[in-house]
Amino acid sequence: MKAIGLIFIICNLSLLSYSQDVTKNDIFNSLEKSAVSGAKITITQDYAVKSLVRKHVESNIKLPPKGYRIVIFSGSGAQSESKANQVRTQFKARFYKTEAYTKYHEPNFRVHVGDFRNKSEALKVYKEVKKYYSSAYIIEDRIEFPDL
Repeated sequence: MKAIGLIFIICNLSLLSYSQDVTKNDIFNSLEKSAVSGAKITITQDYAVKSLVRKHVESNIKLPPKGYRIVIFSGSGAQSESKANQVRTQFKARFYKTEAYTKYHEPNFRVHVGDFRNKSEALKVYKEVKKYYSSAYIIEDRIEFPDL
């Protein structure tokens, strides 16, 4: 009986410490802190709103950021994977500073290039890529963090 009580107390303490960690970096708490000028914001809302925002932040923090990539090859069929890898290798020989990825989107193998944070960055490279890959186009995609 004592063991069950001890387990119950430990579980509650761990949940309590977890909820405090989540609220430390909570946007609502940071907004309600006093500013340097002495101004203060008070937010009055249902607890369910805070809970939903926290769940949204927790689920999206694990995802890579959204950005743009250029698709230079898309093909299906028996030899499409080897053709995609060949196109990727040729691209890397020409544009060695730009990353290239071979991806499978059923039923096509595609070659995506670049990790662009905005469309204007993608357009600069797209103009050069279009000279060699006439069917290239820009897509919105999850990207790796590019070096700044």
